[in-house]
Amino acid sequence: MNYLARRLKINCTYIHTRMYVRSSFDALKSNEFNELLYRRQRRRRMQIKLSIKNNLNSVTDFLVKRAYKIYLFILFFIYLFIFKFVRIRLALVCGFFRQTTFGTHTNKERQKSQLKGICTCMYVRMCCGAPGNASVLLIA
Repeated sequence: MNYLARRLKINCTYIHTRMYVRSSFDALKSNEFNELLYRRQRRRRMQIKLSIKNNLNSVTDFLVKRAYKIYLFILFFIYLFIFKFVRIRLALVCGFFRQTTFGTHTNKERQKSQLKGICTCMYVRMCCGAPGNASVLLIA
C-alpha cells in the first residue's frame, strides 16, 4: 500500500476504498507497462546504433587490413598506363617518324631501337628531330 501511494504520490490517508486502490493500481500497472515499453524501445534503438557502428568499424577494418593490396593494385594500373601504354604509343609514333621523315640513321641505331622496343625521351629527340617535337610527341 505504501509502495502504491509512494509511486503515485498519493497520501495513504486518501486511499479509502478498494475500488480506488484498484484503479490506482491499474494506473500504476499501465504506467509501468509504458515505462517498460519505452525502455525496450530505447534499448532496441541503442542496439541498432551499436550494430551500425560495429558494421562501420568492420568495414573500415576490412579496408585498413587490405589497404596495402588496394594500394598495390592502384600502383599496378599506374605502372601499366605510364610504362606500357605510353611507351607503346611513343614507339609507334617514333617508328613512323623514323621510317618516313628521317632516313639518316645507321642500321645499327635502328636495330638497337627495335631490340629495346621502347622510345625514351632522348631517342624521341634523336629520331624525331628537335626537343620541341619530342615534347609534342610525349603529350600525344
